[in-house]
Amino acid sequence: MDVVPDREHATVAEVDNVLIHIADNGDPALRDLATRQVPLYRPIHLTHVDSTTTHLTDEIEAIWNAFVQHLPSIFQEWWQVAKTELEQRWANTPLSSVSNTAFRYVDNYFLAHKRLPEADHSFHVGVKNHMAWHPHRPMLAVVLENDAVYIYEKEDDVWTCRVLKHHLMKDITALEWKHRTSGTLAVACRKGVCVWNISYEDRYQRGTVDEPTLCKSATMQYFTSPDHDHISSIAWDPSPGSHLLATASSVSGSLVIYDTMLLQTIQIKRTGNANRLLRWSPNGEWLYVAGHTGYSRMWNTKSWTHKDLSNPPGLWVESACWAPNSRNLFIAMHGKTDLHAFYWTDGKADAEIRYKKVYAIASPPAGAVRTGSIRQISLDPVKGERLAVAFDHSEHIELYAVDETAALQLGKGDLLKRIGYIRGSVSPVGHDLANPVNTNLGTKQVHISFSPSYHKNVNSILAILYENGIISFVSHA
Repeated sequence: MDVVPDREHATVAEVDNVLIHIADNGDPALRDLATRQVPLYRPIHLTHVDSTTTHLTDEIEAIWNAFVQHLPSIFQEWWQVAKTELEQRWANTPLSSVSNTAFRYVDNYFLAHKRLPEADHSFHVGVKNHMAWHPHRPMLAVVLENDAVYIYEKEDDVWTCRVLKHHLMKDITALEWKHRTSGTLAVACRKGVCVWNISYEDRYQRGTVDEPTLCKSATMQYFTSPDHDHISSIAWDPSPGSHLLATASSVSGSLVIYDTMLLQTIQIKRTGNANRLLRWSPNGEWLYVAGHTGYSRMWNTKSWTHKDLSNPPGLWVESACWAPNSRNLFIAMHGKTDLHAFYWTDGKADAEIRYKKVYAIASPPAGAVRTGSIRQISLDPVKGERLAVAFDHSEHIELYAVDETAALQLGKGDLLKRIGYIRGSVSPVGHDLANPVNTNLGTKQVHISFSPSYHKNVNSILAILYENGIISFVSHA
C-alpha cells in the first residue's frame, strides 16, 4: 500500500510488505519490532576528522605538495610572458609560422589539464558522498567532501570509525570493496586508483563516530595508466581467486584492467570518448560498460569479447545494478522515470541479450515530494527481493518488491510492485529510548545502498546517505 510517512515520522523497517514509520522511541511499533527480534541500526552522524592530518604525510611532503600544486599556474604565467616576447621577436620572419604552431601545441597540450575538470565533471553525478558496504561485514565506507574515506563498523549497537586519507586521493568518484577479502578497498580518484589494505588487527585502534581516528596501519597501492585519468567508475571481479580491478574514464573510451596481485595493466581500447559506469556481474562472467553517449557494451570476461548494446536515442545510463542471478541487469536512463532491463534469452554465454522496459513509475500519491528523474537504483544483492529508487530533488526513497519468478523470464507477469515511501531519521532509534524521532525534513538523499552480507533476523539492510551528513537504515524482516 502506498503510504507516505508524514513529516513527524521516520521509516525504520519493513515487515510483511509494510513499511514501519515511527514518531518517537516510545512508539508501539518499536515494541512490536522488538518482539519480532527485528534489529534496528542507529543512524550515523558523519564527523570530519582534522583535515590537516593525512596518512603517512609529514611536513616536508606537505610543503612539496603545495609547491607542486602551484607549478601549473607558475608555468602558465611565465609562458604567457615568454610567448609574447618571442612572438614580437619572430614576427615577419621565417620562424613565425613554425613558432605559432609550437605555441598552439603548448597551449592545447601542456595547459589542457587546466580545463579538463570543468569539461569532465559536467556529466558526473555527485563527485563526493559515495558509499559502499563491505561484502561480508557490517561495515560502511563513505566519502566526504574533504577527500577522505570514513570506515564505519558496527559492533553490537555502536558504530566505530576509522579514516583513510592520502594526498593522492583527490576528486574521489567511486569506491568498492574487494570480494572475499577482509579489508581491501579501491578508491577511484582523478588520476588513478588507490587500493587500500586494512588489517583486521587495526580494530583495536578504532575511534568513535564523534571522534574518528586515522587508520595509520593501513597500506596503499596506487594504480595509474597513461591517458587514463578522471576515473569515473571501478568494479572488482567477484570470481574466486581473481585480483582484477576494472576502471573506466570520463575522458577516454578505453577500459583499463589492473591485476592487483601481479601488478599488470591491461588496456582495452575501443571507440568512444567517455565511459560512465561499470558493473561486474555477481558470477564474474559479464562486465557491463555504459558510455556517456548512446552506447553500452556487455563484455564476456571468459573470452573478452563484447556485444554492443544500444540505448534509446539521445539517452545514456544513469544507474545500473545486477540481479543476483547474473541474468538481469536493471538500468535507469538519465532524465527519465522508467526502469529498463537487459536480460538473456537463456543461460548460454552466446544467447541473445534483449532490452525491455520493465516498469513505468507512476505518479506519487498526495504527500510524496518527488521532482525530477531517477538518480540511482539499488537492488538487494543477496536475494534480489527489494529494489530502492532515489530521485533528484526528493527527500523520499521509493521501495519496490521484486517478483523473482517474473525476473527469471521478463514479460511474464508484473516484475515490480511498489511497497511505499521511506523517510530517513536523524535520531538514534532503539527499543529502550524515549526521545522523539527527528526526521530528515526536506533533506535530499545522495546515495542508497543495500548491504550484500547476511544480517541476523533480517533479509536485507538499506543504507541511505543524506546531504546533511546523516546515514539512516531500514531493516527488511
